[in-house]
This record gives sequence, structure tokens and C-alpha cells, in this order.
Amino acid sequence: MTLSTLFKAFGFIHMVMGLAFGIPTWMVSDMMGWEHSVGIATMSEHWGSTLIIVGLFFFQMPSLLGDRLHEFTKLALIAQIILIAMPLYHAAVGAIPMDARWYLLVIVSAGFLYFTYALSTDA
Repeated sequence: MTLSTLFKAFGFIHMVMGLAFGIPTWMVSDMMGWEHSVGIATMSEHWGSTLIIVGLFFFQMPSLLGDRLHEFTKLALIAQIILIAMPLYHAAVGAIPMDARWYLLVIVSAGFLYFTYALSTDA
């Protein structure tokens, strides 16, 4: 696996997650066991659009930077740490359930974080 492929995969997954969170907002409420409201729909749409933008940036980085992609990895690692810290924090305070979806998200996120670091040290 190359850093370019990893960033494209990270970007694609975040675009899909953005669509999943941003379009069917009532499903987010159902998944979390919350009563659906305009506030939840609004925040879900904001979160979804943000994930799509993050995904687009990561997906395009290999094309934009080419051989200089390794220069982007420090910022990519910081972004990934923030993206994994949020579900950890929200689960710790009981705001979201620690169910199979949560564990999958954390495992996949930790995998991307590890492989980004490992592949960036080879550059």
C-alpha cells in the first residue's frame, strides 16, 4: 500500500460517512437513540458536510501534491487524531453508545492513523 492509496481510501470513506450523516438525518437520531429534532438534523448536516469536505481534501491530496505528498502527512496525522478523539470523548461522556459501529469506527480510524504514520516514515 502507498501513502497515495491510503489517502484516497481515507478520503473516500469520509465522503461516504458524510453522505450517511448528512442526508438521512433522522437515521442519526435512531442510531443514537435520541429524539429527533431540528437541532440534531442541523448538526448532522453540518457534520456530514464537514466529513465530505475532509474526504475531498484527502482524496485530492495525492493528485495535488504528487511527489511532495509526504510533506502533508504531519497535518494529516493531526487531522486523524482529532477525528478519532471526538468519538472517544463522546463515548467517554456517554453522549453516544459504544456499540459495534463505534468499535468499527475507532478500529478503522486507528488503522488509518497507524498506516499514515508507518508509510510516512518510509518516505
